[in-house]
Amino acid sequence: MREGNQAQFAFFLSQHQTWYQDVLLEGWLGFLDDYEVFSGRRSDKEIFQDFLGSDTGAFEDEFVLWQLVAGAERFLLVLSDLYTTLSQSERPSYGSFYFYWMARFYGYRASARGFERDKREPDWSRVLLGSKRLKAHARSILSTKRAERRYWKLLTERNADCLKFWQLTRQFLDEHHRPARGP
Repeated sequence: MREGNQAQFAFFLSQHQTWYQDVLLEGWLGFLDDYEVFSGRRSDKEIFQDFLGSDTGAFEDEFVLWQLVAGAERFLLVLSDLYTTLSQSERPSYGSFYFYWMARFYGYRASARGFERDKREPDWSRVLLGSKRLKAHARSILSTKRAERRYWKLLTERNADCLKFWQLTRQFLDEHHRPARGP
């Protein structure tokens, strides 16, 4: 915390409380952390990707899948709100509180060399923003084309803020990461 930034730190603490009290966000974080939501032969991530990738057909546990969508949207909302309130110099420090979740969201894993894109993991931002099902759903519930365009614009802007937040945080952590030396 920097001298004179008490209000900023108080906002952060308030936002951080939301992080752990929001049921939808908590569900999304559990999903990113590989907690099992569904049971079966396929992984939760495969099921969710298939759900978002198609615009037709019913899915078992569809209510839970829509909750994951809402949790992912909340994830973007909360992090982008934090990002926009911080100064450029504060972003990496505050982002360090959420690096694990941002890494998982964008499909990164920690390695001895820093954070690297894990090709086996989806970049959930791309999956969400490219979702046929989410587009069809938005089209069906929003009253006008203008409202639909506004929804996608806001979701895209939120994701852009979060991606910048992740990139700054990742760079900061990679620069300050000191791997343990062997014997």
